[in-house]
Order: sequence, then structure tokens, then C-alpha cells
Amino acid sequence: MKPKKQHEVRAVCNVVGDLLGAQAAASVVVDLGSGKGYVPQWLAAALGATVVCVEGEAAYTASAKKRLAKIVAQIAKREPDRAAALDAAVHHVVARLEPDQPCPPLVPDTLASAASTTVLMGLHTCGDLAATVMRSYVASSFHALALAPCCYNLRTEAGFPLSIGVGAPLADAGVVIGGNERNTSVHCVHKWADAQFRENELVDRIEALFVRAAAGYMATAAAASTSAPLPSGSAAIWRDDALATARRLAPDADPTHLAAHYDSLVSAAGGSEELAFARYSALYTLLNVLAPVLEMMFLVDGAAYLHEAGIHAQVREVFDGILSPRAHMIIARRSPQAPPHLPSLAAGRVTSES
Repeated sequence: MKPKKQHEVRAVCNVVGDLLGAQAAASVVVDLGSGKGYVPQWLAAALGATVVCVEGEAAYTASAKKRLAKIVAQIAKREPDRAAALDAAVHHVVARLEPDQPCPPLVPDTLASAASTTVLMGLHTCGDLAATVMRSYVASSFHALALAPCCYNLRTEAGFPLSIGVGAPLADAGVVIGGNERNTSVHCVHKWADAQFRENELVDRIEALFVRAAAGYMATAAAASTSAPLPSGSAAIWRDDALATARRLAPDADPTHLAAHYDSLVSAAGGSEELAFARYSALYTLLNVLAPVLEMMFLVDGAAYLHEAGIHAQVREVFDGILSPRAHMIIARRSPQAPPHLPSLAAGRVTSES
């Protein structure tokens, strides 16, 4: 695992471990979008929890099984009984959760009946998957939820807003959180607080984004018109890079027209590339200031949705924002009296592979 993934796995396992408490060995954890199984395998190996890895991509499931087999083989050399227990504790369900459909059954009968604590989790659930996980949790009787949403730019109207508390005021005010706002919410503001990043990487990052933004404008403008003034040739610093990127975005566009649109962009900014770059830098700074506000709106919406369903929920910063830009999790817990019942696989349409 790369350092970023190592950090995320350790952090989320600590959160889930706290939710399981002393009953970890008698618990069931269901990881939605489990990927290669890093988190559930750690929970099974370190805490003795029974885990169910739910993944929609068969290739990821195969990779998770291969990784588990290697771990089991290594442990078996020293502790064969522990290796056998680990192998038996990890289960796989091949299933894809759809936003407009009820959550399919996820846990075999034998596991559901024996569980004292049940946790539904998802590490960096992308776009609308986070909303689907929260809806599934509300409709189930899992005791706890540990969810790290990400990719808010991919949220649709099906995934936001979820709560009345956030949705109603936005609707009353006529505010629509559109594509620009969603894209802004995923800016990595944590890095701006890091002096080393500001000194060594920030300018290069803004230059690359400026070139990309200019190329996008050039390609869009060229597609919207069939003619353009001849380029003046006055711009030189980023023009060639922007033109090369624009030609990849719009391979059928006239290169002369693309270059002319870049020059018009520079002209509108005051006549020099430096001024155009300065304006973009100011905009980029503003976007980074707004990013955590917009991100927190998505997180609070999720927590409010759970509160409205009678479930205690909180938003907690769990990850190091430098390593993992989406640093927050939504952590929820039902009343301790909630029954540990889980839906059966027998009634479902998904496949289970132990």
C-alpha cells in the first residue's frame, strides 16, 4: 500500500474499532465498496471481527481474495489455527448498489444471527454511493455507520440534498448547488496550510490548472464558432502548453482558431499572460477558501439526514488532510437496544462467495 492508503486504512480501522469496542470478536462489519479488502482484512486479522466485503467489480474481489490468501499463508507458517480463523472470518459479496433501488441483502443468515454488534462502513464512497449507503443504513438495523464520503463533484440530485434541514432552506432561497459548486467542494484546502507545499508546489499546481482551464475555454470557444481573429502572437509563457492541451481536447478544431481564442482570453484579462494568470490565481484562492464550506454542507446534510431518522450522528475529522484531502467521516450509532438483525442473503439477488 502507498502511504496515503496506509494512513487511511489505519485511521478508519481505529474508528471502526472504537465502534466495535470489547465485542469486536462477536461483531460483523460490512464494508461497501471494499475494493481490494485492505480495511476488512485488517479488522478481521487484528480485532477478530467477521467481515463482509461488498464490491461491485469482480476484478477487485478477485484481487482481495488473492491478497487474503497470501496473508493467510504467511500466518499459517507460525499460527495455523489463527490463519484458519482469519480465512473463515472474511466473506465476499459481489453486488453493485444502485441509488434508485433498495439495498440488497448483504449478510449470510449464520453471521446475522450470531452478531452482537453490526457496523456498516465505507471508505471514500464516491459520489452518490455515499448517499446510497446512508439510505441503506437508515433502512437497515445495523448498529453503527462509519462513512467517508468523497467525490462530491459527482453527486447528483439523487444524492443531495438528503435532509430536510439542508434541502428546505436551499429550496426556499432558490439556491441550486450546481456543477461549479460541486467541483469547488473537492479542492484540497488542507495543503494551503502546509508551508512546504506553498513553497515548493503551489505555483506549479496553479500554472498547470491555469493551462488546463485556458485549454478548456479554447476548445469550447472553438466549437461554438467557425471563425476567429488571427492570433496576435503577443503571448508566450503558457500559450504553447495551453494550445497543445486544447488540441487534445478538440482535435478537429482549427489550431489557428484555438490560438486566437487564447489571445482573446489574454486580451480580456488586460493584455498580458501575467495578468491573466494573476486573475486565475485569485480565483483559485477564492475557490480554496470556499471549498471547506461547500464540503461541510454535504457532510452536515448527511448527518442531518441521519438525525432526522432518529439516529445520533456526527461529522469528525479523521484523516490527515495533507495525505487524504477528504479528511472527514460521518459516524453514526443507533441506540444500544437496537436488535442485531441483518437481512438474509437467501432473499436477495446478489451472489455470496466465502
